[in-house]
Amino acid sequence: MHESRDPADILDILGDKNARAILKHASQQPMSAKGLREACDASTSTIYRRLDELEALDLLTASSKLDPDGNHHTVYETATDALEIRFSDGVIDVQSNDQEDAVDTFARTWDDLRRFDQ
Repeated sequence: MHESRDPADILDILGDKNARAILKHASQQPMSAKGLREACDASTSTIYRRLDELEALDLLTASSKLDPDGNHHTVYETATDALEIRFSDGVIDVQSNDQEDAVDTFARTWDDLRRFDQ
């Protein structure tokens, strides 16, 4: 988990049915706000509020997608594969398993191989 994220904020957002629905759908494929609105059966303003909150907590990422007709639009996808909640010594901690893109995975593997050869 990123140091700036408060575990209580993550637990609060996961308590919201629309946020959970957004994460569920965005984990299957990148989706536009319109697509998420339709899939979640929620108002446009609710979807955008939840998108902003999920992005601020680094649970969702936004990127631009180019349509075949040349128009750009924003799509959203989950930024983590899993969350782990720990209760220890009176402290609640939430850890995320952030997804790596192919370049990051290759770089990490390459660095590991180079260290192994030394």
